[in-house]
Amino acid sequence: MFNYPYINFFTYPSGAGGKFLINCLSLNDKAVFCHSILAQQQIDGKFSVDDKLNYIFKHLQIAKQRNNWT
Repeated sequence: MFNYPYINFFTYPSGAGGKFLINCLSLNDKAVFCHSILAQQQIDGKFSVDDKLNYIFKHLQIAKQRNNWT
């Protein structure tokens, strides 16, 4: 498990794109996505920075097709 000297909390208005921004910041190798399953996979060493990038690119393509980010 990661040992951090601090934890950051973020707040943002609904629909402002804050979750996307936070996930982009989570690309740092020492930060985890806010999605609990992906965070646990990273803690377990099963979700790398490359996996994070692939996840984001995949979901950007889905959002482009649907014209909606979910």
